[in-house]
Amino acid sequence: MGNARWNASKVASATCDLAVVGLRANLRASSDAVNARDLRLPALMATSTALRQARYPVLLAEDPKTYFPGLRPFAVLGVRTVSATRKRIPACSLGSGLGLPKKGGKPVEHRKVLGGVFEMVLEGGAWKLDTATADPAVSCASVALPGSPG
Repeated sequence: MGNARWNASKVASATCDLAVVGLRANLRASSDAVNARDLRLPALMATSTALRQARYPVLLAEDPKTYFPGLRPFAVLGVRTVSATRKRIPACSLGSGLGLPKKGGKPVEHRKVLGGVFEMVLEGGAWKLDTATADPAVSCASVALPGSPG
């Protein structure tokens, strides 16, 4: 499932796909939830499936004293429709190096870009994050993340 399978000419249009819009909303909400120290933040719950919601205490517990200065940088490499209610989004995202010890501080970890696949599900008329899986077949070697220093 390497990048060659994702049509590069469709990447620009993929960023307008409603599943990608939903993913962006979820990543923003997860940063807001970490900053508010509230893993049940309504915006986070509204952009996540029940499966994903059940995982937040483990996934976001690593950042209890961390401030996220904004949306986690990510670059969409394409969108693959699995069914009318499920899409897979290969992407590169900042796996570490975003969290700050306080507003205006320096990152608490070294920057690490990960390739992976976000799986989105259409529920109740909205695209919601169901799973996010690291995938070494998604190469990020030549991908520049928006809003993130090289």
